[in-house]
Amino acid sequence: MALFILAGFILYGWIEFETFIWVGQFMGGLATFLGIFLTAFIGIALLKSQTALIMFNWQADLSKGEFNGKTLSGGLSLLLGAILMLLPGYITDLCGLICFLPGIRTVIGIAIFRRMSLSGFATSMRSRYTGQGAHQSSSPDTSSRQSHTLASDDIIEGDFSEQKDRN
Repeated sequence: MALFILAGFILYGWIEFETFIWVGQFMGGLATFLGIFLTAFIGIALLKSQTALIMFNWQADLSKGEFNGKTLSGGLSLLLGAILMLLPGYITDLCGLICFLPGIRTVIGIAIFRRMSLSGFATSMRSRYTGQGAHQSSSPDTSSRQSHTLASDDIIEGDFSEQKDRN
């Protein structure tokens, strides 16, 4: 297994190096080098703007008492895209930008979520926040389990104060 990981890193470095040389022939050395930093800043800006939108949608769904797996999977894809945009290289930047595309973002996020469910992480998180047991499916793409409405016996913690009308 360690040999495959080493071969993967060598292949990744070779591909990025060749791409760097190819882009450098067209744009020049300095512009190619500065482009690496520019794409990292673009990735950070995209992450900030898209994360705010994802968090707003997720919070709106949770306030309705629903658990939306599409929103969570989109957030996972944004995280992967941001990590790829921060890694130096044009191929990883391209893959990171693909993770930010709205239609593809959900598909990539669902694939990540499925991969995590194989390790048991997603099952434990879903059972923790929706009250489902570990024996139930945790796939976010099934329409019957995509949202969870809170039952009347669910406990929601919080503080409240009673205000009287001033009329």
